[in-house]
Amino acid sequence: MKRFLKSYDGFCQQQQLKPFPSISSRINKLIKAEDGPPTVVFPVRILLVTQVKLNDIAQQVIVDEECTLPALKALLDALNSYQHFNRMAFWRSSLGDDGCVALANWIKGSPYVKVLELMDNRLGFKSCQALTRVLQNNATLTELVLDYNEIGDEGASVISIGLKWTES
Repeated sequence: MKRFLKSYDGFCQQQQLKPFPSISSRINKLIKAEDGPPTVVFPVRILLVTQVKLNDIAQQVIVDEECTLPALKALLDALNSYQHFNRMAFWRSSLGDDGCVALANWIKGSPYVKVLELMDNRLGFKSCQALTRVLQNNATLTELVLDYNEIGDEGASVISIGLKWTES
């Protein structure tokens, strides 16, 4: 966790961004709790780790506030060196098509993401095309949630093509 926090802070600094304070604070709490009680549960806001049980780490990345493209890229760059999670959720983060394309390109090379939730993120047809490429090339992704996006019939059709190709 210390390594992830250091790389996240470094990537934010390179992009001249301020790290999400809630990510940094929760990671610092987790670092302090690693030697503490057997279970630590954090409330959902922007968080990296939801639950830690001694050596069994169940982790997820959840972002539920606006996330600009540079901030998303800094977070994804930091996550490249930290692969101990299997669920990513962006809820009402205003990713838009450009953010979704960046996220999709990152997930193609991240075989550990099993669940991707992109609820209410202003996703359109371009996002659906990028996600279809992920579905075609990533057998690990088993759940994709696109609720409250206006992808339309064309977007749904493109996603269905990706689902035909995937083994998961």
